[in-house]
Amino acid sequence: MKKFVSLLLALLLCLNLALAEAVDYTGTWYFVEATYQGQTLLAAEMDMDTSMTLNTDGTAYSQAQMQQLPAVWVAADGGVMIYPVVEGAALEVGITYTLEGDRLVAEDEGLRMVYSRDRAEGGFYTVGEAQTDATMDDYNGTWVATVAQVKGMQVSMAEANRYMILRVDNGMATLGVGETKEEYTIACKAVVENGALLLLDTATDEEGFSLQLNDAGRLVMTQELEENMTGITYLERLADEE
Repeated sequence: MKKFVSLLLALLLCLNLALAEAVDYTGTWYFVEATYQGQTLLAAEMDMDTSMTLNTDGTAYSQAQMQQLPAVWVAADGGVMIYPVVEGAALEVGITYTLEGDRLVAEDEGLRMVYSRDRAEGGFYTVGEAQTDATMDDYNGTWVATVAQVKGMQVSMAEANRYMILRVDNGMATLGVGETKEEYTIACKAVVENGALLLLDTATDEEGFSLQLNDAGRLVMTQELEENMTGITYLERLADEE
């Protein structure tokens, strides 16, 4: 079976190269909207930054922030077929995307997903560029978590009924968390290494959290929630601390 799947994959890649000459589907397509049972939701409204990239060699991948899922693709009649790759082998069942104007559209069991060459305009937070020259003075002050992100989906902390506040004062810091207010607080040592703020256990100096100042002036806290799942929390400085 593995040999058959490998041969099928090779055939799909060759077929893709031949058909792709007619319509150029290669490049990155961004998810812009979804419709289900007559209700349409825009990617910007859902704070979803999801895309799929079709390469010229027939390989592909979908991306939702920190995660990439591999696939292969072939040009089909009026669109493309995308086959997810699992453990190095392409699945035999793929997803059909039909070209409608300048958009690729997939429909399955009443759900309609639309992708465009242009990224949806929205209020996405991004990890951005790390400020590797940041110093303790850049971190001193009070920071409040505003947005959390898991699997490429972003939600405001208020909507999630979660609260996080970080106070940094030179070599010390406190981190408060709770549902709608500060309910539990821990004291930490605070050090800056290579521009990143490290919060250490006051007794053992064991690292608990790492935060990075980005080029948008936000703090980015990245945590491994479980295998292949990363959570990102964005914190912003309180206005009166600027």
